Amino acid sequence: MSTSSAILNVAHGKFQLAIEKDILRIILRGEANEQSAAKYIDCVATQVNKLSHKPFGIIIDTSGFRGATPGAFEVSNRYNKQLLNMPSFAGKAVVCSPSMSAIYNISVAQQYHAQQQVEQGLQKRFHDTASASQWLRQQIIEHY
Repeated sequence: MSTSSAILNVAHGKFQLAIEKDILRIILRGEANEQSAAKYIDCVATQVNKLSHKPFGIIIDTSGFRGATPGAFEVSNRYNKQLLNMPSFAGKAVVCSPSMSAIYNISVAQQYHAQQQVEQGLQKRFHDTASASQWLRQQIIEHY
């Protein structure tokens, strides 16, 4: 059950945010440039602030995402660094179809702090939301 939810259309792409207990669920659609990524990150940061008093996780569904500009990756990377510095951040599960795995790999490769999340076991890719939710719940339990 969601405690809060928002759907935002920006000039490039669309995103939806919903908080479910200790998980921020995000759905990305379309593409992102630097301006739309900044708006997206502002909204994510607002929601994360509501969760950051206890262990929390993020699930990002990228099944309808088509890609991002280098400027958008830069904005996202800065926020990934902030997440790494949050003691309550338990992990991020990224859901993408097998055909979108290449875009996921490019995204991680272009974001140093996303690479750190993967290396530290704080970010993992999944092909379905059920597996992503199960892994993230376990991460949150272990973080307590």
